[in-house]
Amino acid sequence: MDLGRYKIVKDPVYGYVRLYEHELGIVDTLLFQRLRRVKQLGVAHLVYPGAQHTRFEHSIGTAFIAEEMVRSVLDKAGIRGSDLERYVVISRVVALLHDIGHGPYSHTFEEYVLYPRNLDHEVMASRLLSGHEELAGAVERIVSEYGYGVDAIAAALSSKSVEEWPFREAMGDAGDERALFYIFKGAFCSDLIDYLLRDSYFSGAGYADSIDWRRLTHFMELRGPVVAVDERALEVLDQVLIARLFMFSTVYYHKKVRAAEKVVGMLLQRYDEELGFDSYVEDPEAYQELDDYYVLGSPSVRG
Repeated sequence: MDLGRYKIVKDPVYGYVRLYEHELGIVDTLLFQRLRRVKQLGVAHLVYPGAQHTRFEHSIGTAFIAEEMVRSVLDKAGIRGSDLERYVVISRVVALLHDIGHGPYSHTFEEYVLYPRNLDHEVMASRLLSGHEELAGAVERIVSEYGYGVDAIAAALSSKSVEEWPFREAMGDAGDERALFYIFKGAFCSDLIDYLLRDSYFSGAGYADSIDWRRLTHFMELRGPVVAVDERALEVLDQVLIARLFMFSTVYYHKKVRAAEKVVGMLLQRYDEELGFDSYVEDPEAYQELDDYYVLGSPSVRG
């Protein structure tokens, strides 16, 4: 893939970020565009009116942070050229797709609809990628250049532990590909960093504004099968932990936000009982119709 060909997107959190030309085939799919209509924080905007941001921009932001982390870690390990390109491309694909399994109202849908079916948004992401012809084709065109298939990306999306991570080959002399797991699912992963920064910014809570994410990525390094943070950036981990604590206590678990989520959860249960979500959950083409507005506009819910 040619990383010299890209579009520039102005992000309110990071400034200018890149979307590589080969990624546009993913971003332009109906399934990915659906994320524009799924709010990142569900109903939190009822308490924090500015929290209108969506899973779409969060996914792009996560891909940006993932690339920054991968480049920093692999550069220190002496991995450059075509190998670096491969890991940047694959990591960004996983990051872009990590939230495609979220349904209307994000975690509320997960709690009231997916969990009772022994599913979660990560498993749904894997299933959607495997079963959605348009998206699978877009991903296949990218990863096949490096000898991977859609199944490897799907497995990465649903991985709950490093033991389930599909990439396990040696990576230079310093470690192996299992370390990439921690870029996506670790204690200071790209997903966490982006949602703290983004949710803090749009909600106005401000608790993550002091996180020095550039210092964090600069001092990340490969140590065998894990990604570690040099002690010179330990204070940034403190910033992350403190921001996470206050974002949960004041935004994500705010009593009025939780009350609104309970009401929405009851509406989702009512919809499920009367019309059922099974046909959507089992059909990737139907799932792409599910968004916040689709459910809110349903006569079953409004009635």
